[in-house]
Amino acid sequence: MKPSMKNMEGAKANPISRYLLGAGEIRVLLAAADGKKDARSISEGAHLSAPRTYAIVGGLAEKGFLALEREGRTMKISLSDSRHSRSFQMLAASREANPEIILRDSNLMILLSAMFTPKTRKNIAEDAHLSEESVRKYARRLMAAGIMYEKNGKMALSPSLPLLAKFLEGYADFINRRIALALSNNAVVAWERGLEAIVRVPIGEKPDAPETALTAMARHGIDIVTDYGYYYVPITKKLDNEDVALHTVLLDPNSTRYVSYALLLLKKEGFDRKRLLEKGEDYGIRGAATAMAG
Repeated sequence: MKPSMKNMEGAKANPISRYLLGAGEIRVLLAAADGKKDARSISEGAHLSAPRTYAIVGGLAEKGFLALEREGRTMKISLSDSRHSRSFQMLAASREANPEIILRDSNLMILLSAMFTPKTRKNIAEDAHLSEESVRKYARRLMAAGIMYEKNGKMALSPSLPLLAKFLEGYADFINRRIALALSNNAVVAWERGLEAIVRVPIGEKPDAPETALTAMARHGIDIVTDYGYYYVPITKKLDNEDVALHTVLLDPNSTRYVSYALLLLKKEGFDRKRLLEKGEDYGIRGAATAMAG
């Protein structure tokens, strides 16, 4: 059956949604976590029907979690060697947190959004494509379970969960690279932080994503010779001058040349000092933002 136009538009607006994990998927992963098995054993361990198990296994292989290997007439299923799959295995074995609860659907989106930097409910809602009320509801449950905490109006991942953090970091990297390759077969992730990434493509390619960093400066009359174009994901976020300037610095925080380009843009187009500092903190370069703000 062909996907509806509404579903295709939804996938384009939120490409991360296809990487969420449902309850059945997590149960299959837990069933496969202790070694290579056939589909029947996975089905029994996950308490799912055989047809449902087969469908889930295929989807999890696409998400980089499972490896499928034929042995004679039997298909063997095991966790793959991907970074996020192995991190899931360690998380499941440790009982540091219950994957069946914390990694389901919107919970996973919220954790991926706030995994590195404390964020407001509004910012998480934008990242996760949820309403602020939904974020409040899910985050309250995660905080009650000790997975997240809130301070000064911002929510963040608990620092006492290193294995969960490792899994989230690995899965976010996988998702960002998949989204980048969907934009261009030649795309490279130049910078990433949770669900955000700056994607680099060869000059001349025009992926369907917002221009940023050096590429976006051309719109402001600042022409910089470069072999690459730079684009931002998630593709639905509207970038302002502060974002473009800070993204330029993020390409190489130690480069005085890139800082000079960023300053040139801010001086030419103007900027909001408070917003620049807040965004600089969110991007993890508060010092550079403070220096540019003067």
